Amino acid sequence: MVLNKLQKTVHNVFNKLQTKQVLLPKGIERQFLLDDQNGHYQLQNIGWADSRFTLSTLVQIDIKNDFVWVQVDNTEYNIVDLLLEQGVPENRIVLGFQAPFQRKFSGFALGNEIPA
Repeated sequence: MVLNKLQKTVHNVFNKLQTKQVLLPKGIERQFLLDDQNGHYQLQNIGWADSRFTLSTLVQIDIKNDFVWVQVDNTEYNIVDLLLEQGVPENRIVLGFQAPFQRKFSGFALGNEIPA
C-alpha cells in the first residue's frame, strides 16, 4: 500500500511519540494502532495493574476528506504542534474534540470545508 502525504505525516508524528520514554505501571502496555485503509490512528494504554483493567486513549487522529482530525489529545506533547512541525497547514487540521461552533475561533479548519 502506498501512503499519501497526510498518512506519512501522521506516521511520522506517531513515530516521534513512540520514541518518547514513558514509565508505565507494570502490566500496562502502550499500543499504536494504525489503520491506513480507513484513516484511523490511535495511541492507547491497555492492560491490568493492581487488579484493575486500564484502557485509555491518549491520541486519536482520523484522516477524512484530506483533513487531519485531531479527535483526542491526552498527551503533554500537543499533537497539533507536532502536525504543524511536519508541515500540515492549519487549514487542513480540524480540532474534532472542540464543538463545531467553537472551531471558528481556533484558527484551524472547521471540518465542513470541501477539499481542494
